[in-house]
Amino acid sequence: GDTLQLKDYSQTDWPWTMFDPKAKKERHDTVFPEERNTVYEMGKAMINS
Repeated sequence: GDTLQLKDYSQTDWPWTMFDPKAKKERHDTVFPEERNTVYEMGKAMINS
């Protein structure tokens, strides 16, 4: 998955060379709210069915 694991990758001493931390942050900021809303609506539908 393309999940944001840390808020600030620069605060670690691990070599983050597998991906771009800026791209992860940008994806998290744009995709996560949409996915959260989708899951919220799914939960509401399950409760109401």
